[in-house]
Amino acid sequence: MRKHLLEYDDVMNQQRTIIYEKRRHALMGERIGMDISNMIWDRCVEFIENLEYDACKERFMEIFAMECPFTHQQHHDAKRGTTKIEDLEEEAFQKAMGVMVKNWPEDIYRVTDDGKDVFGPQWNQFVEWRTSVITGYVEEIGRRIKAIRPECKFEYWAASWWPLWSTGQNWTSDKKNLTGSYWWATPDYYKTGFAKYLDVFQNGAYMKKLFPEYDGETVSYQLSMGKSYIKGDCRMYGSYTVAGIDFDPGEAAHWCLKNTDGLMVFELCHVDNNSYWSSIKAGITAAIEDGSAYVQ
Repeated sequence: MRKHLLEYDDVMNQQRTIIYEKRRHALMGERIGMDISNMIWDRCVEFIENLEYDACKERFMEIFAMECPFTHQQHHDAKRGTTKIEDLEEEAFQKAMGVMVKNWPEDIYRVTDDGKDVFGPQWNQFVEWRTSVITGYVEEIGRRIKAIRPECKFEYWAASWWPLWSTGQNWTSDKKNLTGSYWWATPDYYKTGFAKYLDVFQNGAYMKKLFPEYDGETVSYQLSMGKSYIKGDCRMYGSYTVAGIDFDPGEAAHWCLKNTDGLMVFELCHVDNNSYWSSIKAGITAAIEDGSAYVQ
């Protein structure tokens, strides 16, 4: 048992080192472009060399939101050694890196002297590319967790007011295009949805009101819409704050357990400071007694 714990700690320390190093690069502005380029190159090589063509096509679409840049026959010939596999890898890498930005940052985004946002001609492509990179990280983190502890649930929290295009988080399903009416979305943006890589999505509906469900500024509305966005790709827990609210937190707990797959209340200090625990406990108990909540 101790041996397994030591092995697990060693793997976790390696993962922390990688994550902390990437965070340092991002915070310090060092090497982050190179990190991303290397990650994209490694993925292209991995897909082409280790997967059959159909699986390769699927992975290019899932991770890079792009069509496979070569044919089945080209892939077959390269794998057999009749053509250079490096040529396919280079072609895939160039396409995955996307369109070159000639005028930085004007072609993407800039702020005028009087504080106005100006979105350049390649802004939409940038949004899709950045989101696909984050989706790739989510997929890879989940895969690494499962490699270490297959039974461990991979959970992710994000705010419910989708779309979070400004932060690059597309926590929705990729089964349906939900972005057609948004000015910043490319036709393929929806393919970056990463709900399918999660076991649980904690949907943070931090609104001041619980009802009515048709009101976009309520917890019930945000969570109901979130469920429709995820489309069953993973379980969804209802999450709400108890800071500055205008509703009974116990009623909210009962509603979340009845209408979502679980509950997360933000956060303990607010629960304690406002003496809300008895109310929340009553809501949980009511959900268990009336069969709304499934308790393992």
